[in-house]
Amino acid sequence: MMIHQRNEPTFCKSLIESNDRPFLQRTVQHGVASGQISRDLADQIQDQAVQISHKLITMQATDFGAVGMQKEIERGVRSLSIGLEYAANQDLHKATRLLIKNPLVKFFQIGNTLIGQLQDLATKTVKSCRLTPPAKAVETEPICVYNAYESEFLEVLATGEMTIGRADAALTTLSPHPWVISCLADIEIANHQIDNLNLRFDYLRALPQSQIFSIKQELDAKIDPAKQITSALIANLILFQVVDFDNTALEELCVMEQNTEASLLEEDEDIADEIRAQLSEWIKTLFDNQSEAVRDYTRQYWQFCWKQICLE
Repeated sequence: MMIHQRNEPTFCKSLIESNDRPFLQRTVQHGVASGQISRDLADQIQDQAVQISHKLITMQATDFGAVGMQKEIERGVRSLSIGLEYAANQDLHKATRLLIKNPLVKFFQIGNTLIGQLQDLATKTVKSCRLTPPAKAVETEPICVYNAYESEFLEVLATGEMTIGRADAALTTLSPHPWVISCLADIEIANHQIDNLNLRFDYLRALPQSQIFSIKQELDAKIDPAKQITSALIANLILFQVVDFDNTALEELCVMEQNTEASLLEEDEDIADEIRAQLSEWIKTLFDNQSEAVRDYTRQYWQFCWKQICLE
């Protein structure tokens, strides 16, 4: 018997019958199909899941309307599922054995801990990924290394929900419909994206801070200060072979693009390959004392910024 064949409460039905099935449900179905989980045990698992979800509502819910209760119940089931997936290392055979031998509350505790740690990390990253001005700088605000999309990603993540389906060097879009963290893949993707933000912070912090905080052009904190800084740096390296953040070089590069038949910024041109090779050498030189992880990320981020220059 599959769990959804039982007359379970309607608030579980949409979750259990969804195509994006939780690992918990897939484990029970695997156990039933293989004869390891009986109908009675499947019923007990369903009852335990509902009981734990009700406890979660009692402890955490602030919205006791139908939608609010549905979301808290979904969180409870998803936490159970993530905990089981983690304990079994995503192996359905192992998960079935663990499910038979252990109470569900154990997996809820594991899943709840993993999600809680991720939420705390998101909150911490919002505060920590900011460049602070040198001691001599007067009345200068810190510079966020994340853009508006990444800021929203972190804020939503801190509530236990996801807005991205994969990690990128920089986020340029988010899902308009956040979803409750549902599986280990969600946690891994979120952690990877946060790692990227911390690597970007390390990259930017390795640049001359006094020069960054002396930039004449105003950095737009609501858009993407890190991209503004990096794009200007790339333009100065290409045109003048100097570490500078004056946006004039970027404007000159765009003018050259407009007045040159063989586009400097055309990705298929040999000159573009040459420029990328030069930038790669600059990364080796400028960040020689940084970890390989920082250098690898910097290459990815510079490539992202270079493509944005090409598109503008």
